[in-house]
Amino acid sequence: TQDDRLIPMIAAIGNHETRSGKTPLERAPYYYPLFGAPPGVPFFTVDVPGRLGVIVLDSGHTTQIAGAQMTWLDEALRPRADLPHLIAVYHRPAYGTAKAPSIPIREHWVPLFERHGVDVVYENDHHTYKRTHLLRGGVPAPDGILYLGDGAWGVGTRGVPDLAERPDLAHAESTRHLILTTLAEGRHSHQAIDAAGNVFDSWSRDD
Repeated sequence: TQDDRLIPMIAAIGNHETRSGKTPLERAPYYYPLFGAPPGVPFFTVDVPGRLGVIVLDSGHTTQIAGAQMTWLDEALRPRADLPHLIAVYHRPAYGTAKAPSIPIREHWVPLFERHGVDVVYENDHHTYKRTHLLRGGVPAPDGILYLGDGAWGVGTRGVPDLAERPDLAHAESTRHLILTTLAEGRHSHQAIDAAGNVFDSWSRDD
């Protein structure tokens, strides 16, 4: 902008960035040169020291969910557990709406999120909107984690389940959207905004 402000982009890898290939670079030849940080690694952190930690993960597109990535995740979360805001973002959801959830993510990552105090998890892939209740062990809990998604902006949307059949979900609909998150001292809030600029869901929490 005229006053030298920039909008940074933090990109998590997903299926739209990948194709067949033996190596990660062969499978994601555009993502890695543009967004991999460090180069060739799809899981990394972005920090605002003392305030915010963003954990970016590869939900099985070029790197296994378990193994080295899981070990790295545990090590990355541990020193950030006491930050005012701790966020994770990845593509395939653990608590999805339009397709089957990722059981490996539930088994391998979610316990680490819960152990180390992650506040919010952004999930994608299903081309719908969802907001869960605060979840711990997959069920609503006052000290749980908020999961937001499921990735629907420039795509066709899919159907969503009946909330009566999904006690983990607080809100779900087939709406293109972006999620505006505002972080402040002791508070984080989220607004789901549709393509016409209307806020159709919101949630906030004071710590």
